[in-house]
Amino acid sequence: MTMRKEILYHGATIKKAYFEGWYYKITTNTISLAIILGVTKNTEDDHAFIQTLDTLSQKEQYIRYSISEMTIEDTPFHIQLGDNHFYEDKIIMHVDKDIKIDVEVTMEDMTPLNSSRYAPTIMGPFAYLPNMQCIHSICSLYHKVNGIININKQNITTKGAIGYIEKDRGTSFPKKYLWIQSNHSTIYNKACFFLSVATIPYSIFHFTGVIAILLINNKQHRFTTYYGARVESLEYTEKGHYHITIKQREYKVVVKVNPGNPIQLLAPKKGIMVTEIMESLDARIAVNLYKEDQLIEVFYFRQSGCEIRGYN
Repeated sequence: MTMRKEILYHGATIKKAYFEGWYYKITTNTISLAIILGVTKNTEDDHAFIQTLDTLSQKEQYIRYSISEMTIEDTPFHIQLGDNHFYEDKIIMHVDKDIKIDVEVTMEDMTPLNSSRYAPTIMGPFAYLPNMQCIHSICSLYHKVNGIININKQNITTKGAIGYIEKDRGTSFPKKYLWIQSNHSTIYNKACFFLSVATIPYSIFHFTGVIAILLINNKQHRFTTYYGARVESLEYTEKGHYHITIKQREYKVVVKVNPGNPIQLLAPKKGIMVTEIMESLDARIAVNLYKEDQLIEVFYFRQSGCEIRGYN
């Protein structure tokens, strides 16, 4: 496997308040499981953590570890938190605070994001700017997952299971953002949809940034601020759904989101995990793709991750 530098730890030499977190998502035909591991350092509450969310228990749990219990290696990539081990292609996790979760899985056929000198990461040319509040990375848009998952003593079959890996680092999440992600298309075997809309502060300015990735089979479609995309509208409907319209040159993407059943998680503020956010893993998405106002196709996704803050 070719190592993707996006997954590596970037915070070893940073002296200011800082967080860095990895997000592993696994979906099977019956459940979705999100595993977030991370570290907050140079704050009043330095610690490492594992945070989980799943659609079987419909609960989250946050497990703290001292910094001394965390080890990080680059080659091969490996994070150890207590007796739990996280690699680029493998997870061995046994946690039991509020929910007992045992995971021993391998991941294969990773799908990295296409990159170029102009857009080396999902951040595009913004990846070259220093002092961004939050730097986002996508490590694998889609991969296969095989092994053992047990939640509260219930075995979950991993036949056909799909994985996704992303990460964030910096000081704080944006005050206003929408994030959705899914690998479960109702038609295509290999698919991923990712969307992030956020109000981004930089220096004395603020701007609204958008990133959308549509992976269908092996083709990646990208609609982003740095390729000329703009959010034409973001509406909150009476039914509690969201409609987002994105325009990029001759293309238009209309995304309709049913947010599902969100559960409270913790996110960083000035490096400290104190911000309460809501995330669901059972959202439903319809992605309408137009070219020169002609509808090309509608892509339907289920078992989607969804976080929305400040847009309702």
